[in-house]
Amino acid sequence: MARRGSRHVIFSFRPTGRGREVWRRFMPSPEDHEKVLRDVAKGIAGGRWPLSEVFVYDPLFLRVLSGFNVKYDRVRACRIGDYMDIDSEGNVIPCLFAKAIRLGNILEEDLLKIRREMLENVLLTSLKSPDNLKGKCSSCKYEWVCGGCRVRAYELTGDWFASDPLCAYLPD
Repeated sequence: MARRGSRHVIFSFRPTGRGREVWRRFMPSPEDHEKVLRDVAKGIAGGRWPLSEVFVYDPLFLRVLSGFNVKYDRVRACRIGDYMDIDSEGNVIPCLFAKAIRLGNILEEDLLKIRREMLENVLLTSLKSPDNLKGKCSSCKYEWVCGGCRVRAYELTGDWFASDPLCAYLPD
């Protein structure tokens, strides 16, 4: 058991940066990834780890966790465009992993201006709506909970709206 007040954050696989170079070599199968997510969900549901101490940064986890009847305080896991990340060079991106979408640079532009433009960005607005998803994500009953990882979809398919390639779930 973790010390009181500690939190464990699990970042799931994202094929970005140097990770993209080794992705194909070490990529788990969708089934193996699902097993890891299920094992974490079982630990939470069984009381091994308090939910308040475990944060899994993967949209697919919310779908898996919902199968264990565990209440989670997040409505939707993929928050692309809901916050800004600033890299070491001052580039503003809409997600820690979405390096392909550069919104501006705080060393060259006003942060409030970048934020306003981000809120009006057509791509980001479109990515927030599951109605725009393609493939199996478009017919999945978990589209409003999960929606898959948009960065993973883009990096592996070239399409921001494609199904998450690491998802093992098959909708009815």
